[in-house]
Amino acid sequence: MPLVRDYFLVLAAAILLYALTCAPGALWQDSGMYQYRIWKADLRGGLGLALAHPLYILLGHGAKIIPCGEYGYRINLISSLAAAFTVANVFLFLCRWLGSRLPAILGCVTLALSWTFWQHACIAEVYALYTALFTTELLLLLQYIKSDRPVYAILLAFVNGLAVSTHMWAVIPLAVYILYLTVQVFRRKFRVIPIILMLTAWIAGALPYVWLILERWSHSGDFGGTLHSACFGDHWSGAVLNTSLSRRIVLENLLFVLLSFPTPNIILSFLGVAALMRRTVESPLSFLVLLLLGMFFLFSFRYTVPDRYAFFLPFYCLFAICAGLGLHVLFQRFALSVRTGFILFSLALLPIPVYAVAYRAARQMKMDLGMRREIPYRDEYRYFLCPWQRANDGPMRFAREGLLAMERDAILLADGTTVYTLWYQQEIHTLRPDVRIVSHHGDYQSPLPYPDQDQFEEWFRLWPVYVVSPVPGYCPRYILTGEYEFVPAGSVYRVQPIKSVIESEGTL
Repeated sequence: MPLVRDYFLVLAAAILLYALTCAPGALWQDSGMYQYRIWKADLRGGLGLALAHPLYILLGHGAKIIPCGEYGYRINLISSLAAAFTVANVFLFLCRWLGSRLPAILGCVTLALSWTFWQHACIAEVYALYTALFTTELLLLLQYIKSDRPVYAILLAFVNGLAVSTHMWAVIPLAVYILYLTVQVFRRKFRVIPIILMLTAWIAGALPYVWLILERWSHSGDFGGTLHSACFGDHWSGAVLNTSLSRRIVLENLLFVLLSFPTPNIILSFLGVAALMRRTVESPLSFLVLLLLGMFFLFSFRYTVPDRYAFFLPFYCLFAICAGLGLHVLFQRFALSVRTGFILFSLALLPIPVYAVAYRAARQMKMDLGMRREIPYRDEYRYFLCPWQRANDGPMRFAREGLLAMERDAILLADGTTVYTLWYQQEIHTLRPDVRIVSHHGDYQSPLPYPDQDQFEEWFRLWPVYVVSPVPGYCPRYILTGEYEFVPAGSVYRVQPIKSVIESEGTL
């Protein structure tokens, strides 16, 4: 009973932390897309099956109908609650595994305050929900190994199915579980009926995703294309299967890890990894945790998408567990004093002041973050490097200013980073419904088809046309040929022909 009490105390503390630092409303990029998809009850997303994340969308639909506060904040809170459960699960896992509270507290605090994890606990993203399910899997795996009762293996299969319906990361631990189950079958420690029940439970958990796969296959008749989409989405097979690394990617990845654990306590994590390696022979759980740690690390480290830093999150959960294990090993080998324990716990809180200073220092040094453009109301350094998001109202301000600045019946060409916060303001807050916001991101029906050059020129003769950013990659290339100029209008730009400006100046 005291352990149950402590679990809910940790859970409550984590909920409080993330709810207080959660973003207040609409967001940029993928987070804005998830908010908009949930508003539209869109289970598919239009970017391929692997990016559908149907369980997350279904849970978001439940949050959508709660009539309390800003809609976007309610959706962002899904991540806060899921992240809090992840932190509490890490605490419970370490307590159950090691039988000690202090290593468990240090491990869960290490994860809770890590940059990438904290940041994604405060925005609408699917990752925190996955880590909540993954750490639940670890708890069930621990219980199965301790008790040898098939019911825990069946529950593990069900939760992994739910995880697959959340994110395709789940196939990595699924492969590990299948390997372990195969060994158990050869040792005759697992019978046929539990295997059938596990398969049934897994399908039940994965049903939202399985349904999307079967639906696409039945509509397209293309099994190979459906399988490819289920594994990689529509455009990401190269990144998922990448095996080459540049020096820049290696350096950036190491910086991602260091920024998530900016404390001397990172040494404890490496001690924990060493302890896992020593225990693999006599401890199946140590072997499985080490295998999961290595597989998640390799997957994320050689990934090449721009936001790959988020793909380290499952690895960070295990790395934080290793920190707890490392402290446990120190307690076993040395008679550490209470004062030493207090110092180590204080070091676990060090990320808070580090993050408070890091984005300011980066801004002062004009550090290159690889951003190709500036967006009004988005401080790139704070947006990227600061994990707490309570002051992140830039998307709402950007969209409101841009919409209000445009002429009546205008057309705005928007990119995937900005389009969803614009649609959010227009549809959820019914702001400027006369403006037609056009984008080709996702599979949403824009009020007008995204234009080619001829279509754009026809629009230009009929209506005022605006763009968000006159920058290659965020604006059609045929507009950037030098024939047009871009006149600031609030947070967006009115497209004007240069020739007409010259003629008007000549008449003056």
